[in-house]
Amino acid sequence: MGGRKKKHYKRQELLEAIKNSGGIITTIALALGCDWHTAKANIDRHEETREAYRDELETGLDLVEGKAFEQARGGDGAMIRFILATKGRARGYGDASPPESTAPDNTLRIEIDDATE
Repeated sequence: MGGRKKKHYKRQELLEAIKNSGGIITTIALALGCDWHTAKANIDRHEETREAYRDELETGLDLVEGKAFEQARGGDGAMIRFILATKGRARGYGDASPPESTAPDNTLRIEIDDATE
């Protein structure tokens, strides 16, 4: 009455499944014919597949980021604000400072008046 044994996939099988997945584990699992957890465990088994997964994830993010820039180029104000708030943060766009705290000020202040009269 043991648990189900997860299948181990060959590196080449994993690399093929990772290719063009956008770094989405569910897409990789569907290509392999297994569940999400099995796909993730197999990707994590080898440095080569971990690196391929990270590269594919970055490629997917680049693709989506490119689409966001296309929308901004077309004048989409919401996308322009989003890009400025995220990628433009170092230039002062977005929330530059953390929100004000509503917690009471418990700072201890000591003033020394050494003036003589």
